[in-house]
Amino acid sequence: GQCWAWSKLWVCFMAALTSTTLVHNFLYSAKRFPNNIALVVKGREYTYSKLLSDSHRMADSLLSIDDRDSPCAIYSERTYPAYLSILSTLLAGKPYMPINPKDPLSKIKHMVELGAPSIVCIDHSDPTQASDFLCAIPKTKVCLLDYGLLAKLKLLVPKHEYFILDTSKPPERKINYLLGRISINASAYLMFTSGSTGMPKGILIKHRNAVSYVRSMLNLFS
Repeated sequence: GQCWAWSKLWVCFMAALTSTTLVHNFLYSAKRFPNNIALVVKGREYTYSKLLSDSHRMADSLLSIDDRDSPCAIYSERTYPAYLSILSTLLAGKPYMPINPKDPLSKIKHMVELGAPSIVCIDHSDPTQASDFLCAIPKTKVCLLDYGLLAKLKLLVPKHEYFILDTSKPPERKINYLLGRISINASAYLMFTSGSTGMPKGILIKHRNAVSYVRSMLNLFS
């Protein structure tokens, strides 16, 4: 009985996974298991409910700043705001473009030129390194969660437009409205090759492709 019920649930879940986006699948888990741990960063645990609430508010802020479906670059270490930025970008109907601060500045500059992000989200412990990055890229909209870092970067690199992503403010846009903007054929993220044999090349990965990959991994380890 119990084994059959779990099997039926698994079949339903896998069927849903094939026809939805990364965001729809996250929301499925968040609604079903709100108090379960969704993410652990540096020893701190975050529930699905917390992640959904914060990402909804941040996605709403992103759309208020720029409502186009162009890429959002995320320049960050492995912090909670970094993971939150990824989910919020997807929820806002934009592809995310991860940037590793440890990469050479010449490589990062080339990636930004190719990806042409309309927004750059930053969360970094070193304002000097972050300012070097901002000096190297064209004028754009820069979003942060930290008022202190915003003030420092605005002083060091004044050419950009700076915004605070306020996750304490209730969102104006409902979840269903955000979901309506996202298609399985929309781009989910912009992935770059390593550039070991030359300059890195960018590849747009669609939600359909990403979900298919996740499905294959679930089947492999189920």
